[in-house]
Amino acid sequence: MTMVGSFLMKNPPEGYLPNESTPAPTSRAASSKYEFTPSEILRTPAFYLMWLGSGSDLRRDFLIISQLVPFARKPKEIPGVALATMTLAVGAIGNVSGRIVSGWLFRTLSAV
Repeated sequence: MTMVGSFLMKNPPEGYLPNESTPAPTSRAASSKYEFTPSEILRTPAFYLMWLGSGSDLRRDFLIISQLVPFARKPKEIPGVALATMTLAVGAIGNVSGRIVSGWLFRTLSAV
C-alpha cells in the first residue's frame, strides 16, 4: 500500500503554504551542548528508565529465541506453520508495544 501510495503523490508548487498559514516554529525545547559525564548520567532518572526499557526488550527477545529451538525440535507438539505464526505474532506484538513505550518514554523524558 505504501508503494502504491508513493506513486500517487505529487510535489506541491514552489512556495506553497497550506491554508495560507505561516511555518510552525522549529522547536519549543532549547537544545544544550552540555556533555554529561558518566557519573552524572548515572544520577539521572532518565538513564534508569531507558535502561529498564532496553533490558525488557532484550529479555523478551532472549526468551523467545531460547524457546524457539526446543519447539522446532519437537514438531509433534507445535507444527511448523503454527510455530511460524506464533513467532510472527509475538514478534509483531513486541515490536508495536516497544515502539509505543519508547515513543511515550522519549516524549516524557524530553519534557523534563
